[in-house]
Amino acid sequence: MFEETGLAVTPNYCSGIYYYHRPELSLYFLRFCFVIELTQQLKSDPQDNEIIATHWLSLAEVREKSEQLRSPMVLECIEEYLKGNKINLSLVKSNL
Repeated sequence: MFEETGLAVTPNYCSGIYYYHRPELSLYFLRFCFVIELTQQLKSDPQDNEIIATHWLSLAEVREKSEQLRSPMVLECIEEYLKGNKINLSLVKSNL
């Protein structure tokens, strides 16, 4: 699976699907949050020009920096994961 931070990962399941509108930019976003299991922090290689840096943060640090996040979906995705939401990957179809 390709991830925009450049990590090569295999998801276990999807924790949520989010639709977000930024009216000031006339942009719409559809985000799928996938859960992976890591045994170590991996070095990222962002593939999206709008990503200027990546960081490994604790939940407290993410909440502390909520105004700096790319969108409110970042924290919402984490919180839904913590609630235990699980969407089976068999529901996600791709021709890739």
